[in-house]
Amino acid sequence: MREEFFSRFGKPQVAAEALQRSVRFLHTVAEFCATTGLKIAYANTQGDRVWFHTTNGFPAGDLQYLPNGTITDRSKPRYIYTGPFVSKEKASANSGRNQRDSEKITGILSAMKRNDEIPEEKAIFGRFIPGINYGFNSCKQHNSKPGISLDSDETHALVELYLNNNPTFAAQHRNRIESKYESYLDELEKIKDAKANLTRFAAGAKIIGIIPDPVPTPLGGPDYYYAVGEAKLDGEQRNVVVLQSPLERYDSLSDSPVAADAAIIKTYATGKTWFDKENELGIPMGDRYYEDIDVGVGYSNHEYGWWVVIPKNAN
Repeated sequence: MREEFFSRFGKPQVAAEALQRSVRFLHTVAEFCATTGLKIAYANTQGDRVWFHTTNGFPAGDLQYLPNGTITDRSKPRYIYTGPFVSKEKASANSGRNQRDSEKITGILSAMKRNDEIPEEKAIFGRFIPGINYGFNSCKQHNSKPGISLDSDETHALVELYLNNNPTFAAQHRNRIESKYESYLDELEKIKDAKANLTRFAAGAKIIGIIPDPVPTPLGGPDYYYAVGEAKLDGEQRNVVVLQSPLERYDSLSDSPVAADAAIIKTYATGKTWFDKENELGIPMGDRYYEDIDVGVGYSNHEYGWWVVIPKNAN
């Protein structure tokens, strides 16, 4: 097996040894890699299932070899590819809606090409965009105009004052009405601050994705990998996420350009009731603005992780 077929983010030695157990599958996997450009990330111990990465380490599905066929058809061996961009109208007898199956690998490859299902990093990054957008918008804590809610007595008092020129009844409710009006003005001010905050974030930010890794880690590796890059919000409504650089994968943030930011965030998160010990930032999945450290967090789908947004222009 050629060295360039293996992912630098995977476990090449484990995969190479496992694939030696099935020479037929080994040759099939080599053909699959040569055709799609995908890299081998890992193979199970039986050597009949392989997980793939893109060139830069982003998960790209898996290929399984069933030498004895499937439950519905034991007559011939079968290959099944499960991929992030496979989306059939309905499942078939031998595979699900997100799978392609065939007796020959050429059948799967032809279907993947025909339906534009070969994973490309640009398309994978597109799946991350909604979560990144939520991360930006988490800093905009107030997004609607506030109102003033008066009970029937307070409403009556104002009617008496302004329509009947009768201040007596209004005086009884003056303090309550003034308090509600002051709260209303406070909310208006918060909206102004929130809009200014979003504008500051939108101008440019460092982003960190905490993403569940579908590739098995039997050697005790982490359950997440990290995607690091820069982004901004564009468009008249500041609602279009623009990646300012391709995302890069890291297995540890200590090796990344945001190592210092990661250390600050984890120091802040440590000891908090919501601290998440499963990732290096300690930040749990959710949509939230952490005002103390000026960091936004957002997600749209667990499969594509949650995103930490750090504005380049500090508050």
